[in-house]
Amino acid sequence: MASFKIIGLVNRSRNYKIDERTGYYDLVANNGSVVPSAQYGLFDILLSDKCSISSIKRFDGEVFQIGDELGGEVNIVSFSVVKNRLLTTVRSTDGSEMIFDIEEFAHKPKVVTPTILTSNVVDGKLNNFIELQKQVEEKCVALKLGQVRDNFTPKETNLKSFLKQFLSSYNFTLKTVYVSNGQVQCDVARRRSLGDIFMICKNYFPECNLHEVIQLLYVDLPEEMSNLGSIICSTIHKRVWYIYGNRRFDSPSMQDEWKTTANDYIKKLAEKPVIIPVAIVEEELTPEALDRKLFEEVKVKFSKGVRFKSMLSDSKFKVDSSNFYNGIRSIILIQSDGSRKQVYDKTSKKTATIIN
Repeated sequence: MASFKIIGLVNRSRNYKIDERTGYYDLVANNGSVVPSAQYGLFDILLSDKCSISSIKRFDGEVFQIGDELGGEVNIVSFSVVKNRLLTTVRSTDGSEMIFDIEEFAHKPKVVTPTILTSNVVDGKLNNFIELQKQVEEKCVALKLGQVRDNFTPKETNLKSFLKQFLSSYNFTLKTVYVSNGQVQCDVARRRSLGDIFMICKNYFPECNLHEVIQLLYVDLPEEMSNLGSIICSTIHKRVWYIYGNRRFDSPSMQDEWKTTANDYIKKLAEKPVIIPVAIVEEELTPEALDRKLFEEVKVKFSKGVRFKSMLSDSKFKVDSSNFYNGIRSIILIQSDGSRKQVYDKTSKKTATIIN
């Protein structure tokens, strides 16, 4: 049986704390100060004041007290001694209570909000498909739309509008040619693979990445375009997209030419969100130093125009970096309708997750 030492006792009106130099207990006032010349023996307190144990020190030196959070998402409610064994009553998040020997527990590790430096963020954009993008760029060639000598320029100013127009219109009126030599790569009205679509998008929107294109092809556009379909072509053995006149989508468990399923893509889209750090628990910094640290981290990760999805709701936002002043006191995000919302606040610790 491991030993323990009772270092604190409490009743309705009094708190006692052990003086480990003498072995006697001091009477502690409500403000936490020790009452002068008021020391008691353990049995004096237990027999006269009917106290309950408020804190103990285990044989290994670890201190436990009422309210502590222990491993397994439970909190200490009370202590008791039965046949010289120290037992603790713990309460779980669902309200149920259990009694255990204190030897079975350790404190729950402190949660530290880390500075997250993820390799899937490039120039302020999230890309969970960095490795796949490298493969696509190695195996596919640069493409553009139009005839051999046609310098076609799309009128769309953002990737989503362009890709939507490409699938519904440009693909039926414009041939696809190689940028290097102007030769035709694909005729009009053909079903298009992920590699072709990405290389075409990359030509007109050089800053786009594969994450954005996959998000549009697998999530956003199918919700908006009822006639967009995607199948695994039995001839070229690739997943292709086309306007079929009605919704048509092969099983999401079927692998494409990159040995990846639709389910895999959708799952990957949601991985590794970049979270604005709002607390550094183990590191003591002055408010000014913390401001500077957060300011540098946010400046690197979240440039003006980066879009966010709030962790507090389903709302989507865009960063207005002109609001970065006096360090990071707050971050104001602007919604598409022009309305503004404070998403990071130093006091309330609100946070946001980057999505684009």
